[in-house]
Amino acid sequence: MCVLNLTGQLSHPLRSSMLCIFCLQERAPSLEHVFPLSVGGTVTTDRVCQECNSTLGTRVDAALSDFLPIRARRAELRLAGNSGTPPAWYEIFLGDATVIGQNVNRIQTTFDEATRKLDHRQLYHATDVVTADGRKQRRITIDARDKVQIPKIIQRERKRHGLAPLSDEELNAAAGDFETKEVKNPVVQLSIGASFAFLRHAMMKIAYELAFLWLGEAYLKDPIANALRTAILDPDVASTDKIDAYVDVADGCTAFKQFWIPTKSTTWPMPSSWRMVASRSMLGSSTSMQFPSW
Repeated sequence: MCVLNLTGQLSHPLRSSMLCIFCLQERAPSLEHVFPLSVGGTVTTDRVCQECNSTLGTRVDAALSDFLPIRARRAELRLAGNSGTPPAWYEIFLGDATVIGQNVNRIQTTFDEATRKLDHRQLYHATDVVTADGRKQRRITIDARDKVQIPKIIQRERKRHGLAPLSDEELNAAAGDFETKEVKNPVVQLSIGASFAFLRHAMMKIAYELAFLWLGEAYLKDPIANALRTAILDPDVASTDKIDAYVDVADGCTAFKQFWIPTKSTTWPMPSSWRMVASRSMLGSSTSMQFPSW
């Protein structure tokens, strides 16, 4: 078992080999952050092999680090993790979106590094309309900044519909026949998804590693530890569902609130509404140790 100093970092160099607490194989060690580095974790251990560290880091730790509320909190606290770049506050707004109640229809949002503001650009949109005198016309909507592309767009549309190209004179006249509209205070509809897959794995992995650091080698032989270890390593997203534990919003756990009520000012670095609650059964049948409110 490794020894931790006050900062939570390993107080000795990595050994040449050790018994991995997940696969239980004698392998070369790697530096494992109990709480992922990306959420501000400083407690480390060298009792996880590189293979398990990599596999669980990609599948389990990333599920926690990239969970939408946590990414938002990481952006606020500028927590970068191994990538070296923290999430950006504006990332959920980037990409294509729909403007509600306007002729603009689809827009693309990017972030302008020069102005440090979001930039919305109307995407190309074409519809067929019938004029008052019964003629069928092709109405094309583009961003005002792309108006220099109008001649090319007209020729391309005519070719697509089997029409002969316009002469330079005709093209200049057609390209000048446009109107500009300003959309003020647009209502933008975004599709934002948040995946809960492997969140339970991530929280139980933290509990398992903390329990090992506190209880030592004997914990690895505990039947509850074995059940946790097996479930955490299993790539099945439902593998932790049968583990007797509460992993959910902290405010919903009466026992947890008896010790500590999370607030934004006292919760670091995790979002105030998401904390881990571990029951005694998660630690194992051989101990009555409880988790402190970290």
